[in-house]
Amino acid sequence: MKIRSYYLITLIYLFPVVCQAQDLNTKTLMTVDGNKIQAGEFIRMYKKSIEPGKTLDIDGYLQQFTIFKLKVADALSEGYDTTRSFRNELNGYRTQLAQNYLTDSQIKEKLLQKTYQRSLTEINAWHILIAMPQEVSPADTMKAWQKAIDIRERIIKGEPFEIVARGSSDDKSVKINGGNLGYFQSFK
Repeated sequence: MKIRSYYLITLIYLFPVVCQAQDLNTKTLMTVDGNKIQAGEFIRMYKKSIEPGKTLDIDGYLQQFTIFKLKVADALSEGYDTTRSFRNELNGYRTQLAQNYLTDSQIKEKLLQKTYQRSLTEINAWHILIAMPQEVSPADTMKAWQKAIDIRERIIKGEPFEIVARGSSDDKSVKINGGNLGYFQSFK
């Protein structure tokens, strides 16, 4: 009997909390131009905007949400909802909200890790420039292609890159650096 009484008392205390949580979605958060906006709409929009693993400033988001609702109400009352600029801005909001659904955070994280790993590697780059005329013809393209093939063959056969570069590159700086551009990391 005591256990039943305990459960009944607990249920009586928890009932208002459960009812209040369910009622939160239907409570009016604000009224804009005579239209009541329920807290549930704000909560859904807020939850959709949060990126996994990050927190979003609720006060800042409330300001954005309020501005958005005011712009929509103003546009509807002025008839701007049919203009191209308004539709573009509305589509911008939709795109911003949809981005969290379209971006796979695991793939994004893998790409960031791969990019980071690449940034740790430096390469020593060398080049030979083959210049092309401003108005290029198919014959010019073939001539440059053949020159590149001949240069490649010389290097493959063992001729030092610097010597080949100094003798055949159209880049004037090759006379000084032998075609060496120096060390680079990714994105540089």
